[in-house]
Amino acid sequence: LTHGDAHIENVFFDERFEGGAAFIDFGNAMFSPGTSDVAFFMVHSLEPEVRRAHEADLVKHYHASLVAAEFLRLLRRLLAGA
Repeated sequence: LTHGDAHIENVFFDERFEGGAAFIDFGNAMFSPGTSDVAFFMVHSLEPEVRRAHEADLVKHYHASLVAAEFLRLLRRLLAGA
């Protein structure tokens, strides 16, 4: 499930959210690869020079976050005896 309209105006910044930010306005949510939101956000929210300078690091961070989340889910299942 993806946001479908991932741009900077749909990000709400506040310390109460994990990581300090959360997406809002899920009117275009859809089933598609998560990388479609990443690509959409980078193209529509970052200046080309900024995107070019940081896109590899942003994609690596996105991948590392997915791997970490899956590891935590597996660890919780193992600890719960499932």
